[in-house]
This record gives sequence, C-alpha cells and structure tokens, in this order.
Amino acid sequence: RTTPPKPSVINNPPWLRRFRPVFPDRALALGLTEGRVMLSCTALPDGRVDDCVVTSEQPEDAGFGPAAILAVRSARITPRALDEAAPYATVNFPVLFRGPGAP
Repeated sequence: RTTPPKPSVINNPPWLRRFRPVFPDRALALGLTEGRVMLSCTALPDGRVDDCVVTSEQPEDAGFGPAAILAVRSARITPRALDEAAPYATVNFPVLFRGPGAP
C-alpha cells in the first residue's frame, strides 16, 4: 500500500503566529473603511511564508496589496499544517483590512 502524496496547496492555513495588517494611508486618504486581499505564497519549513503574490485586491490601487505582503512577514503557519503538506507548498489565504469607521 502506497502513501498518497501530500497536498501541494494549503488553503486558509491555521496560524501559529497571526499577522496584523496596517490599514494603508492611501486607503484612508480615499475614505475607504475596509479592504480584502488574496495572497498566494510559498510555505517555508520554519512556518514562514515567502514569495507572496497578490492574486486579488479589493478595492484595487488603494495600497492593500503591498500592506498585506508586508503584514505577513512575521506570520507563521502551524507545524501540523506544514507536516500535512508537501514541502514548499503553495499557501492561499485572505488578508482582511478594517479601518476607522468600519462596521
């Protein structure tokens, strides 16, 4: 009996160390109160994510994409999630922003 291959993609991973995105100044200047970014990154063996790419950003051109990439630099995925996936798996997850005045 062969062991099935580990998945090469982790969607919405559990976080050992969560991230706290900073609401972008440009979005504040535009009067926005919230934003959402989807990132696709590579999971490193120590739980960090690297090589992140913005796959969607709403609204666009308000600074949410760069702010999301900056925010996840300190994040760590749980070791269990890493053990259950292939080495250097792709990680897809949302980054949500709530600014002043958000409901």
